[in-house]
Parts: sequence; structure tokens; C-alpha cells
Amino acid sequence: MKRVCAVLLALVLTCGCLAGCSGGGIGPEGISLEEYEQISTGMSSYAVDDIVGGGGEKIGETKDGAVFTYTYKYQGENSGYAIIVYGADYSEGSIGVRQEVISMENHDLT
Repeated sequence: MKRVCAVLLALVLTCGCLAGCSGGGIGPEGISLEEYEQISTGMSSYAVDDIVGGGGEKIGETKDGAVFTYTYKYQGENSGYAIIVYGADYSEGSIGVRQEVISMENHDLT
């Protein structure tokens, strides 16, 4: 009996962990139009993650000297998606570098 309970508990915990991993890192429902409208250029990636409930899927990265750009796709709650591009300057002497929103695109979020 103890063995059956242990197996069932392990199964429940495994299913719970896998269910929590779905969604590409964003909140349980994706990004809503209302959340998208709260985001603005200059905002940190941490602030965006707080609004959306997690990070999006990284779909691109470029480097131009010490300046990096990172492109993320956020699936919409109902339909569509958002593209958010972050920039970070890692030039010599930069202290406390953070990724900041440099552009955003709404692709049919509702």
C-alpha cells in the first residue's frame, strides 16, 4: 500500500511540474492587450516580466560592437502575439547593465 501511494504521489508531482512548464515561460494565459499597453520603451525586461507574468520566447539576438539586441515573442491570451525588442549596452565602464525595451509590435492581440 505504501508503494502504491508513493507511486501516485510521484505521478501527481510530475504532472504538476510539467503543467507549470507549458506556455513558453509566460503567464498561464499569455500576454493580453491590456498588459501590452502597459509596456513602454525604456522599461526594463524585469518590469515587462512582472506585467506579463513571465518572459517570452527568445527568437533573435544581434550584436553591434558592445550593443546587443534581444528579440522576444509573447503569445497572446486570445489571439495574436507581441514582439518586444530589448537593447543592452555592454561597453567598457558600463555598470549595472540592464535590458531595456527599444521597440514593440502588436500582432493582432485582442
